[in-house]
This record gives sequence, C-alpha cells and structure tokens, in this order.
Amino acid sequence: MEFRNTPPRQGHLKFKLGNRPQTEKLANGMDLYLINVNSTELVRVDFMFKGGQWMQEKPLQTAMSMKMLRECIIDSSLHKIPHYIDYKGVSIDVTSNMSYCVLSLSCLQRYVCEIIPIIVSVLNNLPFEEDKFRIALEQSKRSFEISMDTVGEQCKRLFYKSLYGVNHPMSRFPEYVDYDSLAIHDLKSYCNKYITAPNCNVFLTGNLTGGFVSDFINTLQKFGLRNDCGFCNFPIYELPKHDKRYVLEMEKPLVQSSIRIGREFLSRTHTDYIPMTVLSTILGGYFGSRLMSVIREEKGYTYDIHSVIYQMPLNSSFVITTETGNRYVENVIDDIYVEMDKLSSELILEDELQQVKNYMFGNMCRNYEFGFGFSNRIMQLICSDIKLDDIVAGAEIISNITSNELRDISIKYLSPNSMIECIVTNT
Repeated sequence: MEFRNTPPRQGHLKFKLGNRPQTEKLANGMDLYLINVNSTELVRVDFMFKGGQWMQEKPLQTAMSMKMLRECIIDSSLHKIPHYIDYKGVSIDVTSNMSYCVLSLSCLQRYVCEIIPIIVSVLNNLPFEEDKFRIALEQSKRSFEISMDTVGEQCKRLFYKSLYGVNHPMSRFPEYVDYDSLAIHDLKSYCNKYITAPNCNVFLTGNLTGGFVSDFINTLQKFGLRNDCGFCNFPIYELPKHDKRYVLEMEKPLVQSSIRIGREFLSRTHTDYIPMTVLSTILGGYFGSRLMSVIREEKGYTYDIHSVIYQMPLNSSFVITTETGNRYVENVIDDIYVEMDKLSSELILEDELQQVKNYMFGNMCRNYEFGFGFSNRIMQLICSDIKLDDIVAGAEIISNITSNELRDISIKYLSPNSMIECIVTNT
C-alpha cells in the first residue's frame, strides 16, 4: 500500500449560483416561490411569516403561537392529520427566530392538496383551545427549566443582556413568570397582526410536475386578510453603554464554566460584513480554525470553541463561545486575545487563506444547491433584504479578498477594547 508523505494539492473552488426560483404574486398579497426538484417525489411547503421574536410584545408569544398552530393542525378531533403522520410519512413542523417564523409541511406530492386546505383553515380561524394551550405551555416550561440549569444558557442570557440592554428584543428571554402570565388572547393578538397573507411568503419545493400546482394556488388564495393585520417594520433600538466584563456565579457546583466574548456588529448589507465573515471563519469558524487548533488541539482547554456572526433583522453580533474547566477560564480568554492580536499584526499565509475560501465556497455550494436547503436560504435573504445577485457578488468578494484587507478588518473590528466578556462559573 502506498502512503502519502505530502497532502494532495488544493484546488481553487468557485461558487456558481444555479437555477433561480419562479415567483408569483397572489391576489391575497402572498408571495409564492416555486422550486422544482424533479429527482424526488417529496414536496415541502413552507409558510414564512416576517416578524418573529423581534416583533412580539411578550416573551413566548411567537414560539407558543407557532406551537399552537401546529397542535391545531394535527389535532385528531378536528382532522385526520394523525393518520397521514402515522401511515403516510407526513410531517408538520414549526420554527421561529428573531426575523421570521415558519410552518412547514413535508409529504409526498399526492397528499399536498389534501392537507393544505386544513392548514389554511387553521391559519384563518385560529381555533386555539384553552386545555391544549395549557398542556403545550407546561411542556415548554419543563424544557425551559432544564435549559436554565446549563451554564451555556445562562451565559447566553448574560451576554445579550449585557451587550444590548434588558429592553432589546435579543435580551427579552422568557422567565418563570412569563409562563404564568401568557394567555390565548396574547397568541391570537400576535397571529392577527403577523400570521396574515400579506405578511406571508410561501415556498413550494420538490417535484412540481403533474399539474397539482394550480389547485395548490387556488387553495392558498383562501388564506384571507384580517382587520388588524400589520406589515413587519423592525423597530430600531439604541444600544446602552456596557462594562468590559460580566460574571455570573452560580450556587450549584459546576464542572465547567461558560465563556462568551463578542461585540455588536453591522448589518448584512454593510461592505465590511463579507470580509468579517472570512475573518471569523479563520479565527474560529471551522474545525481547522486557529482557536480550535490552539485552545482545543494544542492545549486541551476545551472540547469546542467557535466564533460566529449571528444575523439579526437590523444588525448582527460577533460572538466567540466556549466552555472550559473552571481553572482554565483566564488562560482561555488570554489565548483568544492572542489569536485576535495575531490577525491584526500578522498577514495570513496564502495556503491558510485559500483553505478557508474553499471551505466557505463548499458551504455556499451546499446551502444554495437547488433543493430543500435552497428555500431555507431564500427565507433568510428576504428578511435581510438581500437579493440572489448579492450572494454572487459576495462570493466574488471572498474569492478576491487579500491578507492585507483582512488585517485591516481585524484592526478595525477585533480590538480587545471593543469586546465584552461574559463568564458563568462557580461561586
């Protein structure tokens, strides 16, 4: 058997966007995106509503509204959906984040027009029942109680409250009292404003042959307007002044401490956003990143450490996250700043930069492949007011960016003085 002494040569990947979805504006104000994937019999329908947790007036309002919509759809006393789920491979899921919430149906093509009328009926009528609402709320509360015992959850809360202030949507985390004060009328109030046809984008992805699309569109037209429906205009919040370090000491004994270091950052439309994503990837965005190589592989302080830019409706946040043994907290923080300083004082070698570019292009090719993942990306772009042409332009920026440009970006945004540190540890 022949063994290699040197790794294979790296190629230079390029990103090329394939087919684009067909779009159609329906009479009730909905935007429909058609993404044809002939290689599968599966079809997925996504109802995306702008707003998300950013627009909710009370904690839990968005997540519980979506949860109750799903419960109403699969309620056996109203419909025969459980039969489809148990015997015909149908799944109905809901998700919500800061920018939008999604109700998704996945099934074989022949079942789409049987199930969509049920979904539209629930969206129109909002048949929430008090007993089922209390059960769903109790289930959510139990998951909340478990997460509150973890240092990761506590550090996330501490970080966003310290960075944005307690009144910012990113900082309005649910508390125990919120589970007692939430009522069905809060859910209906949110749905009447944002779960509406004009605020909805529908994505039909999968095998679109066979002539069922026209029946599907006719059913969607029955999703009506509401008297108090509103369009989503994300409000702007001022950021407070903050200290350098915030420490939360938990009373129970902990094996590990949680660390978050970061800062507020720019919106996705800013010219520095794409270069910063390259820099974040080099620092801690993949398994071969500098933070992983030094803090995990070389020194063994942690199992996982990564940096990421979290996208929000109007801006973003740059965050480095890790957990480590209690006695290594200061060592890890010092090493993070050492690696940040290297990016500001030394040029990145061409081999490392090309490897990161290839990694990012590989992710982009997978994310924008014309299939089910493609619709997920389109949702994110819509809420960020980004066009597909902007993605192609962003790929060109990544391809042409130089070490000198990245060093300038690091000097501009990765100064330790611009970061806050949040630590959750033992008393």
